Amino acid sequence: MNIRPGTVILAGGLGLFVAACGFPASSGEGGSGSGSSGGGTGGLGNSETGVMTGAMPTSTGVVSPTASTGEVGTDGTSEGSGESSSTGCSFICETTGANGHECDNFGQDCPEGQKCAAWNSDGGGSWNALKCVPVMGDQQPGEPCFAPEGGTSGLDDCAKGVMCWDVDENKVGVCVALCGGVPETPICPKDGPCFISGEGWLNLCLPECDPLVQDCMDEEDVCIVDGSGFFCVPDASGADGQANDACEFDGACDEGLTCLDPVEASSACDPRALGCCQPFCEFPGGGCPNLDQACVQWYDPMDVSQDSPKLKYGVCKVPE
Repeated sequence: MNIRPGTVILAGGLGLFVAACGFPASSGEGGSGSGSSGGGTGGLGNSETGVMTGAMPTSTGVVSPTASTGEVGTDGTSEGSGESSSTGCSFICETTGANGHECDNFGQDCPEGQKCAAWNSDGGGSWNALKCVPVMGDQQPGEPCFAPEGGTSGLDDCAKGVMCWDVDENKVGVCVALCGGVPETPICPKDGPCFISGEGWLNLCLPECDPLVQDCMDEEDVCIVDGSGFFCVPDASGADGQANDACEFDGACDEGLTCLDPVEASSACDPRALGCCQPFCEFPGGGCPNLDQACVQWYDPMDVSQDSPKLKYGVCKVPE
Protein backbone atom coordinates (compact mmCIF):
# COMPACT_ATOMS: atom_id res chain seq x y z
CA MET A 1 0.00 0.00 0.00
CA ASN A 2 1.00 3.62 -0.46
CA ILE A 3 1.59 6.41 1.98
CA ARG A 4 -1.36 8.77 2.09
CA PRO A 5 -0.99 12.14 0.36
CA GLY A 6 0.67 14.71 2.56
CA THR A 7 2.37 12.28 4.93
CA VAL A 8 5.48 13.81 6.48
CA ILE A 9 8.33 11.42 7.23
CA LEU A 10 11.14 12.50 9.54
CA ALA A 11 14.04 10.28 10.55
CA GLY A 12 15.22 10.39 14.11
CA GLY A 13 17.04 8.04 16.47
CA LEU A 14 16.10 4.37 16.41
CA GLY A 15 12.54 4.97 15.24
CA LEU A 16 11.38 6.62 12.06
CA PHE A 17 9.00 9.47 12.67
CA VAL A 18 6.10 9.96 10.31
CA ALA A 19 4.70 13.30 11.35
CA ALA A 20 7.04 12.88 14.32
CA CYS A 21 5.24 9.93 15.85
CA GLY A 22 5.78 6.21 15.68
CA PHE A 23 6.11 2.52 16.23
CA PRO A 24 9.50 1.09 17.19
CA ALA A 25 10.55 -2.28 15.86
CA SER A 26 9.21 -5.16 17.94
CA SER A 27 11.62 -7.62 19.46
CA GLY A 28 9.66 -10.43 21.06
CA GLU A 29 6.46 -12.36 21.50
CA GLY A 30 3.85 -9.86 22.54
CA GLY A 31 2.90 -10.12 26.17
CA SER A 32 6.17 -11.50 27.47
CA GLY A 33 8.77 -10.15 25.11
CA SER A 34 7.48 -7.69 22.53
CA GLY A 35 8.90 -4.20 22.66
CA SER A 36 11.29 -1.81 21.13
CA SER A 37 14.60 -2.91 19.71
CA GLY A 38 16.02 0.26 21.17
CA GLY A 39 15.27 3.20 23.35
CA GLY A 40 13.76 5.63 20.87
CA THR A 41 10.20 6.14 19.80
CA GLY A 42 9.36 6.61 16.17
CA GLY A 43 6.30 7.41 14.24
CA LEU A 44 3.64 6.71 11.75
CA GLY A 45 1.26 9.32 10.47
CA ASN A 46 -1.53 9.98 8.02
CA SER A 47 -1.90 12.95 5.73
CA GLU A 48 -2.46 15.40 8.55
CA THR A 49 -1.46 13.42 11.61
CA GLY A 50 0.57 10.61 13.14
CA VAL A 51 0.46 8.00 15.83
CA MET A 52 2.71 8.27 18.83
CA THR A 53 3.54 5.23 20.86
CA GLY A 54 4.36 4.83 24.50
CA ALA A 55 3.04 2.85 27.42
CA MET A 56 0.07 0.65 26.62
CA PRO A 57 -1.54 -0.25 29.93
CA THR A 58 -4.63 -2.43 29.91
CA SER A 59 -7.77 -0.42 30.53
CA THR A 60 -10.17 -1.25 33.33
CA GLY A 61 -13.40 0.65 32.77
CA VAL A 62 -15.74 2.36 30.36
CA VAL A 63 -15.58 5.75 28.70
CA SER A 64 -18.68 7.17 27.03
CA PRO A 65 -18.14 10.76 25.87
CA THR A 66 -21.73 11.42 24.90
CA ALA A 67 -22.16 15.14 25.45
CA SER A 68 -20.42 17.97 23.66
CA THR A 69 -19.61 19.86 26.84
CA GLY A 70 -19.91 17.11 29.43
CA GLU A 71 -17.58 16.63 32.31
CA VAL A 72 -15.77 13.32 32.65
CA GLY A 73 -17.00 11.47 35.71
CA THR A 74 -15.13 9.16 38.02
CA ASP A 75 -16.33 6.14 36.07
CA GLY A 76 -14.98 7.55 32.82
CA THR A 77 -18.38 8.46 31.39
CA SER A 78 -19.37 11.96 30.32
CA GLU A 79 -22.11 14.01 31.88
CA GLY A 80 -22.87 17.17 29.98
CA SER A 81 -25.16 20.00 29.18
CA GLY A 82 -25.18 19.37 25.44
CA GLU A 83 -23.97 22.90 24.73
CA SER A 84 -21.61 23.26 21.81
CA SER A 85 -21.05 26.99 21.55
CA SER A 86 -17.70 28.67 21.98
CA THR A 87 -17.10 30.70 25.12
CA GLY A 88 -15.51 33.48 23.10
CA CYS A 89 -11.91 32.69 24.05
CA SER A 90 -9.16 32.39 21.49
CA PHE A 91 -8.16 28.95 20.25
CA ILE A 92 -5.63 28.81 23.09
CA CYS A 93 -7.90 29.20 26.10
CA GLU A 94 -7.00 29.57 29.76
CA THR A 95 -6.86 26.26 31.59
CA THR A 96 -6.41 24.83 35.04
CA GLY A 97 -3.29 22.93 34.00
CA ALA A 98 -2.28 19.33 34.76
CA ASN A 99 1.05 17.50 34.87
CA GLY A 100 2.84 20.46 33.33
CA HIS A 101 0.41 20.58 30.39
CA GLU A 102 -2.03 23.38 29.68
CA CYS A 103 -4.94 21.04 30.36
CA ASP A 104 -5.65 17.42 31.24
CA ASN A 105 -6.76 15.30 28.27
CA PHE A 106 -7.77 12.48 30.63
CA GLY A 107 -9.74 14.58 33.12
CA GLN A 108 -11.02 17.14 30.57
CA ASP A 109 -10.63 20.05 33.00
CA CYS A 110 -11.26 22.90 30.56
CA PRO A 111 -13.97 25.51 31.24
CA GLU A 112 -17.53 24.86 30.12
CA GLY A 113 -17.93 24.91 26.35
CA GLN A 114 -14.30 23.85 25.79
CA LYS A 115 -12.39 20.58 25.61
CA CYS A 116 -8.76 19.60 26.12
CA ALA A 117 -7.27 18.67 22.76
CA ALA A 118 -3.89 17.61 21.39
CA TRP A 119 -2.39 20.00 18.84
CA ASN A 120 0.87 21.14 17.28
CA SER A 121 2.15 24.37 18.79
CA ASP A 122 4.56 25.24 15.97
CA GLY A 123 2.45 24.46 12.90
CA GLY A 124 4.03 21.08 12.20
CA GLY A 125 2.52 17.69 11.42
CA SER A 126 2.73 16.12 14.88
CA TRP A 127 1.13 16.65 18.25
CA ASN A 128 3.39 18.27 20.82
CA ALA A 129 1.05 20.07 23.23
CA LEU A 130 -2.40 20.22 24.80
CA LYS A 131 -4.77 23.17 24.91
CA CYS A 132 -8.39 24.05 25.58
CA VAL A 133 -10.39 24.62 22.40
CA PRO A 134 -14.06 25.45 21.79
CA VAL A 135 -16.39 22.47 21.45
CA MET A 136 -17.53 22.81 17.84
CA GLY A 137 -19.88 19.81 17.52
CA ASP A 138 -21.20 16.66 19.09
CA GLN A 139 -20.01 13.91 16.73
CA GLN A 140 -19.57 10.62 18.59
CA PRO A 141 -16.93 7.84 18.37
CA GLY A 142 -17.17 6.05 15.03
CA GLU A 143 -18.91 8.96 13.30
CA PRO A 144 -17.25 11.06 10.57
CA CYS A 145 -15.74 14.36 11.61
CA PHE A 146 -14.27 17.51 10.13
CA ALA A 147 -11.08 19.28 11.27
CA PRO A 148 -11.24 22.70 9.56
CA GLU A 149 -7.58 23.56 10.19
CA GLY A 150 -6.12 20.07 9.86
CA GLY A 151 -5.64 17.05 12.05
CA THR A 152 -3.04 18.61 14.37
CA SER A 153 -4.85 21.91 14.98
CA GLY A 154 -6.91 20.53 17.87
CA LEU A 155 -10.09 21.91 16.31
CA ASP A 156 -12.81 19.53 15.15
CA ASP A 157 -16.53 18.87 15.41
CA CYS A 158 -16.26 15.83 17.70
CA ALA A 159 -17.84 15.97 21.15
CA LYS A 160 -15.95 16.68 24.34
CA GLY A 161 -13.76 13.71 25.22
CA VAL A 162 -13.58 12.72 21.54
CA MET A 163 -10.97 13.50 18.85
CA CYS A 164 -11.06 13.62 15.06
CA TRP A 165 -8.55 10.94 14.05
CA ASP A 166 -7.01 9.73 10.78
CA VAL A 167 -7.69 13.06 9.07
CA ASP A 168 -7.22 12.97 5.28
CA GLU A 169 -6.31 15.63 2.72
CA ASN A 170 -9.93 16.78 2.73
CA LYS A 171 -9.71 17.37 6.49
CA VAL A 172 -12.20 14.58 7.12
CA GLY A 173 -11.59 11.83 9.68
CA VAL A 174 -13.40 9.64 12.18
CA CYS A 175 -14.18 10.44 15.80
CA VAL A 176 -12.29 8.38 18.39
CA ALA A 177 -12.93 8.45 22.14
CA LEU A 178 -10.18 9.70 24.41
CA CYS A 179 -9.21 7.48 27.32
CA GLY A 180 -10.68 8.41 30.68
CA GLY A 181 -9.26 7.79 34.11
CA VAL A 182 -5.60 8.68 34.58
CA PRO A 183 -2.47 7.68 32.61
CA GLU A 184 -1.57 5.01 35.18
CA THR A 185 -5.04 3.39 35.01
CA PRO A 186 -6.72 4.55 31.78
CA ILE A 187 -10.30 3.69 30.92
CA CYS A 188 -11.71 2.70 27.53
CA PRO A 189 -14.99 1.09 26.41
CA LYS A 190 -15.34 -2.66 26.95
CA ASP A 191 -12.10 -2.72 28.96
CA GLY A 192 -10.21 -2.05 25.73
CA PRO A 193 -6.58 -0.90 25.75
CA CYS A 194 -5.69 2.77 25.75
CA PHE A 195 -3.20 4.00 23.15
CA ILE A 196 -0.99 6.61 24.87
CA SER A 197 1.75 8.69 23.26
CA GLY A 198 5.21 8.78 24.74
CA GLU A 199 4.67 12.35 25.91
CA GLY A 200 1.01 11.86 26.71
CA TRP A 201 -0.27 14.15 23.97
CA LEU A 202 -2.50 11.40 22.61
CA ASN A 203 -4.72 9.12 24.69
CA LEU A 204 -6.92 7.20 22.26
CA CYS A 205 -9.36 4.32 22.57
CA LEU A 206 -8.51 2.99 19.10
CA PRO A 207 -10.50 0.01 17.80
CA GLU A 208 -8.66 -3.29 17.95
CA CYS A 209 -8.11 -5.52 14.93
CA ASP A 210 -6.97 -9.02 13.98
CA PRO A 211 -3.42 -9.12 12.54
CA LEU A 212 -4.12 -12.41 10.76
CA VAL A 213 -7.30 -11.15 9.09
CA GLN A 214 -6.18 -7.51 8.70
CA ASP A 215 -9.77 -6.40 9.19
CA CYS A 216 -9.30 -2.62 9.38
CA MET A 217 -12.30 -0.78 7.97
CA ASP A 218 -10.13 1.72 6.10
CA GLU A 219 -8.38 -0.03 3.20
CA GLU A 220 -5.40 2.31 3.63
CA ASP A 221 -4.82 1.16 7.23
CA VAL A 222 -2.83 -1.80 8.52
CA CYS A 223 -3.30 -3.78 11.73
CA ILE A 224 -0.18 -3.43 13.88
CA VAL A 225 0.74 -4.38 17.43
CA ASP A 226 1.54 -1.99 20.23
CA GLY A 227 1.94 -3.20 23.79
CA SER A 228 -1.08 -5.28 24.76
CA GLY A 229 -3.23 -4.72 21.69
CA PHE A 230 -3.48 -4.61 17.90
CA PHE A 231 -4.64 -1.37 16.30
CA CYS A 232 -5.44 0.04 12.87
CA VAL A 233 -3.04 2.76 11.74
CA PRO A 234 -2.30 4.37 8.37
CA ASP A 235 -0.05 2.31 6.07
CA ALA A 236 3.28 4.09 5.56
CA SER A 237 5.12 1.28 3.76
CA GLY A 238 5.13 2.87 0.31
CA ALA A 239 6.85 0.68 -2.29
CA ASP A 240 8.75 -1.26 0.40
CA GLY A 241 7.57 -3.20 3.42
CA GLN A 242 7.67 -6.74 2.07
CA ALA A 243 9.05 -9.74 3.98
CA ASN A 244 12.79 -9.29 4.74
CA ASP A 245 12.69 -5.59 3.80
CA ALA A 246 14.29 -3.16 6.23
CA CYS A 247 11.92 -1.14 8.42
CA GLU A 248 12.03 1.28 11.30
CA PHE A 249 8.50 0.95 12.72
CA ASP A 250 5.54 -1.39 12.29
CA GLY A 251 3.54 0.83 9.96
CA ALA A 252 6.44 0.76 7.50
CA CYS A 253 5.68 -2.91 6.73
CA ASP A 254 2.98 -4.12 4.36
CA GLU A 255 -0.36 -5.39 5.56
CA GLY A 256 0.04 -8.56 7.61
CA LEU A 257 3.69 -7.92 8.52
CA THR A 258 5.40 -6.43 11.55
CA CYS A 259 8.80 -4.85 12.14
CA LEU A 260 11.15 -7.05 14.18
CA ASP A 261 14.74 -6.80 15.36
CA PRO A 262 16.75 -8.14 12.33
CA VAL A 263 18.84 -10.48 14.47
CA GLU A 264 15.74 -12.11 15.93
CA ALA A 265 13.83 -12.04 12.64
CA SER A 266 16.03 -14.04 10.23
CA SER A 267 19.49 -14.34 8.71
CA ALA A 268 17.81 -13.16 5.50
CA CYS A 269 17.52 -9.69 7.05
CA ASP A 270 20.15 -6.98 6.92
CA PRO A 271 21.65 -7.04 10.43
CA ARG A 272 22.59 -3.37 10.11
CA ALA A 273 18.98 -2.29 9.66
CA LEU A 274 16.89 -0.98 12.53
CA GLY A 275 14.18 -3.54 11.81
CA CYS A 276 13.06 -6.22 9.38
CA CYS A 277 9.53 -6.88 8.11
CA GLN A 278 8.19 -10.35 8.91
CA PRO A 279 4.68 -11.80 8.60
CA PHE A 280 2.25 -12.66 11.33
CA CYS A 281 1.30 -16.35 11.28
CA GLU A 282 -1.28 -18.57 12.90
CA PHE A 283 0.20 -20.44 15.85
CA PRO A 284 1.01 -23.29 15.90
CA GLY A 285 2.41 -24.43 12.60
CA GLY A 286 1.90 -21.35 10.47
CA GLY A 287 4.12 -21.06 7.41
CA CYS A 288 7.09 -18.69 7.24
CA PRO A 289 9.17 -17.32 4.34
CA ASN A 290 12.67 -18.20 5.62
CA LEU A 291 14.22 -21.57 6.46
CA ASP A 292 15.62 -20.43 9.81
CA GLN A 293 12.20 -19.31 11.07
CA ALA A 294 9.25 -20.82 12.88
CA CYS A 295 5.83 -19.45 13.79
CA VAL A 296 6.49 -18.24 17.35
CA GLN A 297 3.56 -17.46 19.64
CA TRP A 298 3.16 -13.71 20.08
CA TYR A 299 1.54 -13.67 23.53
CA ASP A 300 2.91 -15.52 26.51
CA PRO A 301 0.28 -18.13 27.50
CA MET A 302 0.86 -17.15 31.12
CA ASP A 303 -0.37 -13.62 30.41
CA VAL A 304 -3.71 -14.40 28.76
CA SER A 305 -6.58 -16.77 29.52
CA GLN A 306 -6.36 -20.26 28.05
CA ASP A 307 -9.41 -19.66 25.85
CA SER A 308 -8.19 -16.30 24.53
CA PRO A 309 -8.17 -15.92 20.73
CA LYS A 310 -4.89 -14.08 21.14
CA LEU A 311 -3.12 -17.41 21.63
CA LYS A 312 -3.44 -18.09 17.90
CA TYR A 313 -1.35 -15.04 17.00
CA GLY A 314 2.21 -15.80 15.99
CA VAL A 315 5.04 -14.14 14.11
CA CYS A 316 7.75 -15.58 11.87
CA LYS A 317 11.13 -15.32 13.57
CA VAL A 318 14.15 -17.35 14.62
CA PRO A 319 12.97 -19.63 17.48
CA GLU A 320 14.79 -19.28 20.79
